[in-house]
Formats: sequence, C-alpha cells, structure tokens
Amino acid sequence: MARAGIHLTWILAFASKKIRTVCHNIDKVLRNIYSDLIEERDSFVIAAEKCLKVSKKDLQAVIANFKRV
Repeated sequence: MARAGIHLTWILAFASKKIRTVCHNIDKVLRNIYSDLIEERDSFVIAAEKCLKVSKKDLQAVIANFKRV
C-alpha cells in the first residue's frame, strides 16, 4: 500500500513538472508575439476609424431623413 502512495506521488510530481513546463513555454510564446498582437489591434482600430469618419453635413442629412420617417 505504501508503495502505491510513493508511485502516485512520483506520477503527480512528474505531471506537475510537465504542466509547469508547458505553461512556461506558452508564456514565452505569448510574450514574443504580444507586441505584434497589439500592433495589429491598433492598426485595425485606426483603419476602422478612417472608415467611420463622416462629415457633419452627411450626418445631418442622415438625421434629417430619420426625422422624416
């Protein structure tokens, strides 16, 4: 019975080490690509803002059409 407990402890220690290694590797990958992700997000926001810019004249025309309906 004691032998099974030692075996289980060894398995848990091994699994814990493997999980920790995987977590560290994921962390390294994310740290390496984080700046690229931020740059992509910022460029998408800037592109969306350019598409959404509407002149006041156009906006007033749209609002006037809604008021008529």
